[in-house]
Amino acid sequence: MKRLVLLLALGLAGLPGLALADQNSPKLVGLFEQLSKAPDAETALPIEQVIWQTWLDFPDEEARSEVQRAYDTFTEGRPYIALAILDKVLAKHPNWAEAWNRRATYNYMLGRYDASIRDVMRVLELEPKHFGALSGLGAIYIALGDDDKALRYYEQALAVHPNMPSAQEQAEMLRERIGPAI
Repeated sequence: MKRLVLLLALGLAGLPGLALADQNSPKLVGLFEQLSKAPDAETALPIEQVIWQTWLDFPDEEARSEVQRAYDTFTEGRPYIALAILDKVLAKHPNWAEAWNRRATYNYMLGRYDASIRDVMRVLELEPKHFGALSGLGAIYIALGDDDKALRYYEQALAVHPNMPSAQEQAEMLRERIGPAI
């Protein structure tokens, strides 16, 4: 489950051919509109992938390389070195939402939920429609045993990305577990 969350939160980092952007790209407006109107998950997936790549395509090539190095380091089993790499990237580029999202994900994977929540909140300050971060908060609150809060964040993710399969599944499971409101 944690590995699935990591893959979802990181998105697809290897899509070639997109102009460098980040969360401030004007093309995101149209992409989010398309995502919200996609009739199903299959139609939404390529739009989602372009959004993830846009978030990742920071204009500083060295920073992008360091984020990739952090990912490689984390997957090699050296999570604290990966966090240190991201700390350096974020010290230099504190307004890059996806770098914060990566750090939030690694903190989550290490069970450092308070640190992960702080990082996700920064992501959402920079990119309020970051469905991966919203979904990540849902996962954190499930781990913390707060199903009501988890459901709220999954529903926020679905408001941006209505066909996000993992958020749909988690929200449905939480609704069944919580039961009807009194």
